Amino acid sequence: TKALCNRGLAYYAVGNHQDAVEQYRVALEIDPKCLEAHYNLGVAFADAQIYREALDQWHKVVEIDPDSDAARAAKANIEVLLEERLTENADELGTYLLAELTRLTEPWRDRVEVGGVGLVIAMLFFDNRNDLNPDPDTAYRFCRDAVYGGNLFFAPVGKGHGAIKFCPPLCITREAIDDALYGPSGIKEVLEKVLGGR
Repeated sequence: TKALCNRGLAYYAVGNHQDAVEQYRVALEIDPKCLEAHYNLGVAFADAQIYREALDQWHKVVEIDPDSDAARAAKANIEVLLEERLTENADELGTYLLAELTRLTEPWRDRVEVGGVGLVIAMLFFDNRNDLNPDPDTAYRFCRDAVYGGNLFFAPVGKGHGAIKFCPPLCITREAIDDALYGPSGIKEVLEKVLGGR
C-alpha cells in the first residue's frame, strides 16, 4: 500500500487528482486501515470541496489510530471545518449557486448544462446539446469576458475544454455570490453577451 500511496502523492503533486484518488482507493481495498490512504483521500476530497467525504475519511483515520500523527492532523482539519461551519456554508450556498446558475442559463438550455456538488459547480457549453459536442470557443469567450469584467474563473476545463468551473472559497457569502451573478459584468451579463439575449 505504501507504493500506491506514494504513486497517489506523485499524481496529486502534478495535478492529476483523479488518478491520485484511484491509487488511494486501491490501497484501501488492499488495506482498509491504511492511515495514509484515508488521510490523503480526505485531502483530495477537501481540495475538491467535497467536504462530507473529506470528513468521513479523516474520521476513519482517528478511529483506526487516534494517537498517530495522521490522526492529529486529521483532527485539526476536522476542527477547522466544523468550527467555521464550512461544510454547512458549502452545502447551503452551493445549493443556492447551483439553482441560480440553472435559472440564469435556462434561456440557453439547448447550449448550456449546469451541475455540481457543494460549491464546485460547472457550466458546460455545447455547440448543440443534442450532439453533446463541447463548445470550447464559447467557454473561452465566457471566461475571457468574465475575467475582463472582474470575475475570476478557471480556464475552460474538462473533455473538449467546454466547461467553466466555479469553485469559490468556503467562506464566501451569499452577497458575494449575488454580486458575481447579478452585479456589473456578472455572470448574467456575460451569458447574455456571449450567447445572445433570449
